[in-house]
Amino acid sequence: MMNDNYLKSELYGSIKNNEQIFDFIQDNCLDGLWYWDLEKPENEWMNPRFWHTLGYNPNEMPHSPSAWQHIINQKDLQVAIDNFQKHLADENHPYDQIVRYRHKDGHTVWIRCKGKAMRDQQGKPTRMLGVHNDITDFKNNEIRYKSLIEGTNVGTWEWNVQTGQTVFNERWANIVGYTLAELAPISIETWMKLAHPDDLEESGRRLNACFEKKADYYDFEARMRHKDGQWVWVFDRGKVLEWTEDGKPLMMYGTHQDITQRKLKEEELRLSEESFRGNFENAAVGMAIVSPNGKWLKVNYKVCEIVGYPEKELLNLTFQDITHPDDLHTDEALLNEVIEGKRSHYQMEKRYFHKQGHIVYIILAVSSVKDAEGKILYFISQIIDISIRKKQEEELIYQKNLLSSFYNLSPIGIALNDYDTGKFIDANDKLTEPTGYTKEEFLALSHRDVTPKEYEPFEIVALQQMEDKGRYEAFKKEYIRKDGSRYPVSVQGIVVKDAEGKKLIWSLVRDISQEKEAERKLNEAISNLQAVLDASKQVSIVATDTEGKIVLFNSGAEQLLGYKAEELVGKHTPDIIHLPEEIEKESKVLSEKYDKKISGFETFVYEAEIGQPKTKEWSYKGKDGHIIPVLLSINKIVDENTISGYLGVATDITELKKVEKEIRSLLSITEKQNDRLKNFAYIVSHNLRSHSGGISGLIELLQLENADLAHTELVTLLNSSAENLKQTVEDLTEIVKVNLTIEELQHIQLSGVIEKNIKSLSSEINRTGIKIINDIPDAIQIQGISAYIDSIVLNMITNAIKYKSEVRESFLRIYYEEDKSTITLFFQDNGLGIDLNKHGDKLFGMYKTFHRHDDSRGIGLFITKNQVESMGGKITVESEVNIGTTFKIIFKK
Repeated sequence: MMNDNYLKSELYGSIKNNEQIFDFIQDNCLDGLWYWDLEKPENEWMNPRFWHTLGYNPNEMPHSPSAWQHIINQKDLQVAIDNFQKHLADENHPYDQIVRYRHKDGHTVWIRCKGKAMRDQQGKPTRMLGVHNDITDFKNNEIRYKSLIEGTNVGTWEWNVQTGQTVFNERWANIVGYTLAELAPISIETWMKLAHPDDLEESGRRLNACFEKKADYYDFEARMRHKDGQWVWVFDRGKVLEWTEDGKPLMMYGTHQDITQRKLKEEELRLSEESFRGNFENAAVGMAIVSPNGKWLKVNYKVCEIVGYPEKELLNLTFQDITHPDDLHTDEALLNEVIEGKRSHYQMEKRYFHKQGHIVYIILAVSSVKDAEGKILYFISQIIDISIRKKQEEELIYQKNLLSSFYNLSPIGIALNDYDTGKFIDANDKLTEPTGYTKEEFLALSHRDVTPKEYEPFEIVALQQMEDKGRYEAFKKEYIRKDGSRYPVSVQGIVVKDAEGKKLIWSLVRDISQEKEAERKLNEAISNLQAVLDASKQVSIVATDTEGKIVLFNSGAEQLLGYKAEELVGKHTPDIIHLPEEIEKESKVLSEKYDKKISGFETFVYEAEIGQPKTKEWSYKGKDGHIIPVLLSINKIVDENTISGYLGVATDITELKKVEKEIRSLLSITEKQNDRLKNFAYIVSHNLRSHSGGISGLIELLQLENADLAHTELVTLLNSSAENLKQTVEDLTEIVKVNLTIEELQHIQLSGVIEKNIKSLSSEINRTGIKIINDIPDAIQIQGISAYIDSIVLNMITNAIKYKSEVRESFLRIYYEEDKSTITLFFQDNGLGIDLNKHGDKLFGMYKTFHRHDDSRGIGLFITKNQVESMGGKITVESEVNIGTTFKIIFKK
């Protein structure tokens, strides 16, 4: 180890023996010295220099921490206290921080405060020695530099030319879409990797000019690869400020500015080489110095050009005078945030009023310049005219929306592929839908992944067409779905280039599955039709041209009429197989119907020609003269919207006519028998009712004449039998009415019928306490017979009342469901229920009862079922013992 220099020992000894030397050091080398008794913390000695630096008279200031704690920035005081406590706990933790004091005259004094604790033999801190260094000038310069950098929104760089080591600020990285952390480790290679290869040679030439002292500054516009893959334009300006002893460049410093918008969109704002040298007056963008109250203090020529005012006129205005009122509030609010220290700068789009009155769109970037006390002196503003860009953006947005609408709503699939790899870059929903892939899955594929190998020859032809003509013609192939199945498509496309000159392919991909299927069906139909024409023996098919000449006479027609096709084809019209009187009769009917003369061949084809073909009964006349009744349908044959002929298809209905005659005869007989049966039923019903009444009358007379017989068992049985006979006759009469009555169905408002029955049964409903819920709207109507509907509703409600449960609150809910042709009415109760397993097959039988009740006769459901079915309806039931019953009745709408 090297021995201490003798002068050091000599100086240390002099300091110990001569206080004047120590005073000289503390007065000239330091801006303050303090010594603090930690055991008596209210005692702290500060040298005179400490107070002179802060503007105070040392003789007036006490030696106590309280003397300075109210003039130090309180946030900085907290930092100092934290460091102080950490230093006392760990002597290796430095007590070193920058703090702000308020000078006696009010301005801020920046102090670097360092100290060291003195410890006793046990290591306990007992004293604290500290020094102050005034760094106010350095901090003010730092603030001005930072404001300038932030106000101009540029990146900065430092480069050790000899080692390649570089230092970039965060803005440098942000311009290309990165953070500094993402670019680490950083060196000159970082710039070279991001720069466009075509720009490196010129950049190197200009750097060498600086290194060889042929140029003072390095100025260069270059393209750099952004993180998102795009190229951004930057302007770099730098200077070699330090050189090695042998004259080589050592340290170079510069700025890095994003000029993409200027390069791409605003030709008139393109900065000249001189503008990048930071000359305020010649800057290609508007630059201005503005006072805190908004007055223009200094403007360059570009500002005057943007707003249309000469410099002299503009300096008499404020920025508020020419700002659009809708933007002024935002601008002033951001400016106030800068004034209040909430932000150091801001950038916004806003509008100025040009002197000529029209609107000028600009980008405004504002930063502040402050004095040493942090008071704002003025604002630096950068102004870029983006009026043309805004117009271009509006047009671009319109075109983009138009293209997007076509792209998304197109009935045809659209794909964008990489020319070199075939990979899908984008695809609309119409393309991906039939593939079975999600869009994300599909975009991970190339066109080769979805094209079967057998189509490679077609792909080679398409590729050659793109090489030769920049497009490929439409051709048909297949796509492979995600599940491995295939479907047919028609594809065609064009080659384009993106902004970097990369080749891409836009393709229209049309799913032709339906066309293929239609083609298949058409071919199948043609084959089937030909087979029908050749083989049908049951149907007569005769085709004519537009003049009426027979051009087709199938085997069915030959068999039906006795002619051979060669006897009629090309020689005769259909008149030869028709009766003249029928043709004449039909001619008159059509002429009257359409109010024009229709005759001859037109009689057969006129309605088919006008698009109203009819199927009619005609009489064919065979070759041997016999007459054949047929059902004839005539249609036009159309080829490309032009009628090329007519086709008549006829079916022999001779047997049908015979059957029709027999049916009419049977219907007549049935109607007569039905009338006789109805009369018989009425007679039987009337006579039985008369005899039943007579029997009841005789029993009553017998009881009057022989009162002692009235209570005998025999008379009681006779009374019961007579009453049962009477009830049976009434039931049979009701059933006869249901089965033999034929009435027209009418539209009936269902809710009104229900409410009428609820009202008529109100006393019984109130007595039993059952709750009736009618959920049928007034608008609901059904087709039915009024008396039957009333009877059905009454029976359903009275059944719910009769067979309600005595152990719970009872209800009957009446609701409905409907479809296109029917309305289903539901009667749902929570009564005793029916054991359908035991009684289900006889539920609607006559005289069937399932609960003991004084009023039960077993005829109600039987009559209800007959009434429902007589109106074309249907009734079913769902029930569970001690749970409840739901009757479902279907009516016609």
